[in-house]
Amino acid sequence: MRPTISPGTCPPSMPSTPTASRTPTATSAGRCRGCRSPPGAFRLVVSSHLLFVYPDHFGYPDHLRFAHDLLRMATDEVRLFPLVDTTTMPWPHLQRLRDDLAGDGVLTEVRPVGYEFIRQGNEILVLRPG
Repeated sequence: MRPTISPGTCPPSMPSTPTASRTPTATSAGRCRGCRSPPGAFRLVVSSHLLFVYPDHFGYPDHLRFAHDLLRMATDEVRLFPLVDTTTMPWPHLQRLRDDLAGDGVLTEVRPVGYEFIRQGNEILVLRPG
């Protein structure tokens, strides 16, 4: 199934305003290009089951741009999960993404998680502003 995100728009399931206040424990509805949160709006930003999962729909430049945009909103950390696509294949550009982000001063780490929501999907990519 193809995601319904198109450039410059938010899907109907993604409100363009936060669903909670800007506190360290608050969560916010998903954002996309054209729906901006201010820089440093959140301590922790989490993206689950979007990046890496649909390699046929989002290319490497999209992943790099999304990672930078999520980092812009985070003061402490960004977590991206899982690192495999819907066929359980690892995303082939993960090391390139990590290298490019490191070149921009971003600290990256792949951590194991204690569960496997999708087969072989038991790792998370953690990004920290450098």
